[in-house]
Amino acid sequence: MRLYLLIHYDGTPFSGSQAQYGISCRTVQGELWQALDALNLKSHVKRLHFASRTDQGVHAQGQVAELDVSDDFLGRVPDLSLALNAKLPPEIAVTEVLEAGLPDERGYYPSVQFDTVAKWYRYKWLLAPTRRPHQARNATLIHQPFNVARMQDAAQNFVGEHTFSYFKSPGSSVTDDRCLLHYASFSQQFDEEITFDLVGNRFLYKMVRNMVAYLHGLGDNRSQASTSLLSAQDVLGQCDRPASLRTAPSQGLTLMAIHYEAPCLQFNDVRVKTLSHALKKEFSNVENLFCQNR
Repeated sequence: MRLYLLIHYDGTPFSGSQAQYGISCRTVQGELWQALDALNLKSHVKRLHFASRTDQGVHAQGQVAELDVSDDFLGRVPDLSLALNAKLPPEIAVTEVLEAGLPDERGYYPSVQFDTVAKWYRYKWLLAPTRRPHQARNATLIHQPFNVARMQDAAQNFVGEHTFSYFKSPGSSVTDDRCLLHYASFSQQFDEEITFDLVGNRFLYKMVRNMVAYLHGLGDNRSQASTSLLSAQDVLGQCDRPASLRTAPSQGLTLMAIHYEAPCLQFNDVRVKTLSHALKKEFSNVENLFCQNR
């Protein structure tokens, strides 16, 4: 039997989402295993797997996990999300639980990893002269404004199917560097919050944070950084990421939602529905769609 969990977490205290076996560190997956163990359910779970791997300090409002469990698993706990949340630390919450139903004719259930259609990431900056304690954990603080219009123009070059080797981390072992980006757009609210929304079918290791760092460099008004960088058209033809290109801080990045084709994994969360609606519209006339669901 397979179950699917929709999970929110503040990634600040965790060394990423995936358990790192043989290494003593806190992870979101590790905390879920501990919660299942505290409920005497761990022995009834045969597998726990996440749809997307997030790095240390990265957050999620739409992470999805799949659990392969024994047939009598749900009979042991009346409300799985309520039970897990009672045992999980305050930085993690299971917001929805779905049952997979019957497997297909091949005996397969939908896979949270391989049946993904699109993922939505959001990067957030906080433009302020001093730190804002209540926002410090989910935004990157900057003190000087940057040219958002220039960054927006550059980002539009990345929409479509391209090879994104320039933004891949050197630590990645993936050889297929082609990704299809459906949407890439900046927005600014209250003169102090600047966000970058990015939707694509897949992302390379640290691709979003490397792209954010590059775009931020283009919009930097304080130095010659914006003129020394390659143009957005030119980077798509580059095979290697230069060592001088920094990676944006992790606290500004959030995995907002993951989209799956109907009828599998249709969560009720507003972010999931927003992404589904946008994909059906093919992002026509939805320039402010993501900004309306903060």
